[in-house]
Amino acid sequence: MVEDVRKKILLADFAIFCAAFFWGTSFTAMKAAVAGIPPFYLVGIRFLASSLLLSPFLFLRPWKSKDLVAGLVLGSFIFMGFFLQTLGLQYTTAGKQAFFTATYVVLTPLLVWGLRRTFPGTRTFLAAAICFAGVTLLGFNGGLWGGMNLGDWLSLAGALFFSAHLIGIEYYAAKQDVVLLVFFQIFVAGAISMCCAGTFEVWPENIPPSAWISLGYAIIFCTIITFLLQNWGQKYTTSTHTAILMSLESLVGAVVAVVVLHEVFTLPMVFGGLLIFGAVLLCELGPAVSISEKAEL
Repeated sequence: MVEDVRKKILLADFAIFCAAFFWGTSFTAMKAAVAGIPPFYLVGIRFLASSLLLSPFLFLRPWKSKDLVAGLVLGSFIFMGFFLQTLGLQYTTAGKQAFFTATYVVLTPLLVWGLRRTFPGTRTFLAAAICFAGVTLLGFNGGLWGGMNLGDWLSLAGALFFSAHLIGIEYYAAKQDVVLLVFFQIFVAGAISMCCAGTFEVWPENIPPSAWISLGYAIIFCTIITFLLQNWGQKYTTSTHTAILMSLESLVGAVVAVVVLHEVFTLPMVFGGLLIFGAVLLCELGPAVSISEKAEL
């Protein structure tokens, strides 16, 4: 029995690792797509197309009003996070944004403390301080925080909404169907974004094929597959394993940006990225849920 649980946890860890890998590649994919498609339209098409591909599963799973409510809450957080992230890519590099986005893992326990009045512990504050130093180095461009550009700040704001989304997932995922939860939140995010696109943006006359190819990759691999892998994996592995594995997206994002987009990291940026990654690990290397406890979920 215990051996079967261990195998399931290892499989879940592998699923989350794959999700982290695809999340990491999404920064480069969206960087290429946003060069030809405006941010609201880009996010809207990405999520509405993803929800359309998942829609056949609705006929196999009866859904209730609580699923829609969860989708409205989580979808709103996703929309804000991904819109700010996509908008930020117009002003910063994909590699830098990968590290800025990773700060959500440190921000999450601080938000929980503010919302639930639950003290996160000394470890979290130390991680937050290290993360602050890392972000400062990563945004260094002739100055400290004054050297950060608009895209860097937008990326940090997006990380805040990703933190809120992570807290919401913790609340809803335990009692609701994973596929329905994924469908409704990405549908809501896409619908909100398309409404904003119709109001604030103009559809471009010419969109390069590379933008469509990048968007297609983001829809299949960085949205549908990634959301399903992450939500399924979190049912069977510990929160510590999940956070550590998901934090690898920052490293994957930076490496892919350097290899594919030929972005250059300065020495301060390299140290800044390593500090943020170290803060992520320090923040989440607390007591883990035991195998027996996780087996009951």
